[in-house]
Amino acid sequence: MTPFDVYAPEHLLLFCLAAALAGFIRGFAGFAGPAIVSLLLAHFFVPATLLPRIILLDFYAYPMLLRSVRHGADWKLSIPMAVATIALLPFGLEIMQTVEPATLKRMIGIACLAAIAVSLTGFRFRRLPPWWVNVPVAGALGLVLSSTFIALPLVTYFFMLPLSAVACRATVLSFTVMVIPCMAFWVFSSGLVQLEDVLPVALAGALYFAMIYLGSRAFERSGGAHYRQVVQWLLVLLSGAVMF
Repeated sequence: MTPFDVYAPEHLLLFCLAAALAGFIRGFAGFAGPAIVSLLLAHFFVPATLLPRIILLDFYAYPMLLRSVRHGADWKLSIPMAVATIALLPFGLEIMQTVEPATLKRMIGIACLAAIAVSLTGFRFRRLPPWWVNVPVAGALGLVLSSTFIALPLVTYFFMLPLSAVACRATVLSFTVMVIPCMAFWVFSSGLVQLEDVLPVALAGALYFAMIYLGSRAFERSGGAHYRQVVQWLLVLLSGAVMF
């Protein structure tokens, strides 16, 4: 593995291609955009040099996330969980920088596989867990998020809660719009991303944004019943490849 250099044309080209594919999948399925980029490019680049740029890439989808937030969100649930996640961001970023590259790559794969394994069981809580369960879970899974930039474990936990599909999606979005700016702030303040990175990553960000839109339009027209399972099995294959 080599360090990711956003100024190297071949590195930027791979980043753009991965962003385009990930954007379409995120728009179509509603999740897994950053995970797809991480799993595709972790084969080639040192994760600690790649993940902060993925955080910046995901920030370019932020206006679309804000537009998608609806009144159906359970803010009493998402705000404490977001605070717990944000509080542990510095520790997660420290892990990202200090863990051996091969180990961090496998952590990314394990985080994805574990989340998918849980989601495939179809388990859901019968009642909403109390705050003293949700907050520590958000802290632990937030540590996974900030160290690997894999949000699937946290999103999977939200899917397990006894919320309607509309309320669950809105709650996940409300959580996301609170956490993403804080992650962007920390990667800049920690020097993991430089201001000079903004312009080249913006090229991939424009593709990412456009493909999210196209993916969402494709979903509206498809009416597919098993799209989430297809994306989940794609993530299983990519995670296995990263680990082995």
